[in-house]
Amino acid sequence: MMKYYEKRQNIRIQFEVPVVIDVKNGIHSYCVSGNLGNISLKGLYILTEHRPVIGSSCTVSLHLADFSQKGPKIVLKGTVVRHDDKGIGIYISEADVDSLIHLTQLMLHNSPNPDLIDQELLDWNKDK
Repeated sequence: MMKYYEKRQNIRIQFEVPVVIDVKNGIHSYCVSGNLGNISLKGLYILTEHRPVIGSSCTVSLHLADFSQKGPKIVLKGTVVRHDDKGIGIYISEADVDSLIHLTQLMLHNSPNPDLIDQELLDWNKDK
């Protein structure tokens, strides 16, 4: 189910798919799972019972079609920036070209205002 809404400075869409999170906190690395709650070009919210330490580096992987790994895959690198009682917020700091293309297309196709997504993409590129 997809739903458009704005939160903070970036447009977010609700997009619920399973995700795998590879967490790195100092010398410790581990893998956890969850479900994507919403996503923007700069961040995502994951519904999970796990609470990695704020500031932990992570890589989030999700498949757009289903979790059987047959559909397009988005891989995002980022940092855990917040927790709440349902999940974690991750700031996106890096994406490979294919993942950025898939993420952009996902946002453009599910936003009622694609022009705002185009502007966010330009801003995202300036930050990198």
